[in-house]
Amino acid sequence: MVLGVVWVASAAYLGAYLRHGWVPHDAGTLAQMAERVLYGQVPYSDFREIYTGGLTYFNALAFRMFGVNFFSLRIPLFLLFLGWVPTVYLIARRFSRPIAAGAVTLLAVAWSVPNYPEGMPSWYNLFFATWGVLALIRYMETDRRRWLWIAGFCGGLSFLVKITALYFIAAALLFFVFREVSLSRVTEARPARGAVLYRIFASGGLLLFLAGLTRLVSRASDLTDFFYFVLPSACLVFLVVWELWRKSAQGSPARFRLLFSMVLPFLGGVLVPIALFLGYFYRVG
Repeated sequence: MVLGVVWVASAAYLGAYLRHGWVPHDAGTLAQMAERVLYGQVPYSDFREIYTGGLTYFNALAFRMFGVNFFSLRIPLFLLFLGWVPTVYLIARRFSRPIAAGAVTLLAVAWSVPNYPEGMPSWYNLFFATWGVLALIRYMETDRRRWLWIAGFCGGLSFLVKITALYFIAAALLFFVFREVSLSRVTEARPARGAVLYRIFASGGLLLFLAGLTRLVSRASDLTDFFYFVLPSACLVFLVVWELWRKSAQGSPARFRLLFSMVLPFLGGVLVPIALFLGYFYRVG
């Protein structure tokens, strides 16, 4: 009942704003690229695509179905938004009672798409990342690897929208390292020696990720970027590295197997839509 009320309220709230907030730079750019594809042109070859390209084909499909106008770009945004709202609720429901979960969902809705109901790629990145998070939660609950593949598939589709999907993919990989540390500690029967190789591998990967993130953010002039992006990641990285070296757990072979049993299905899901997209571009030359 709570989810139904929240769902209807969210749909009505966004629906009331769906025709507001036009910005020529955004709507015009998205529409021009989609119109070019609609008439047979290919991104990167016939015109300069400013994102990965998947959203342009999605918008071209919207033009074909609903007509060549700016509002057509907002219809698929609204439809995917309707699929995103219950996902936020289901995630919040894992941590709170229905009323609180409904309140959190309404807050997420109020702080998201209705503020700028344009079919921007960042909204689609948000949708796919949220669906991917729910898939990861389902994996933890069921221990079924198909949920890892689904989470990766969401990441791959998000990557086809905009390259910032790499943040979700990196977050998932960080989660896998943390989960491996947690499971190895929980299932530890007796201290094992021979986990040094795994510790070096995992620690090196985490520190490399942090160094890359720091280098990326350092290009910005605003110091708050370090506070928002680097500091939280650094806390998580050092937490995991600390746990890696603090206690003895299983040997390296078992730990590698456990880690890659999560990483490989996820990356497989990521690569499927990207490979299909690349295959299309290869086919059209």
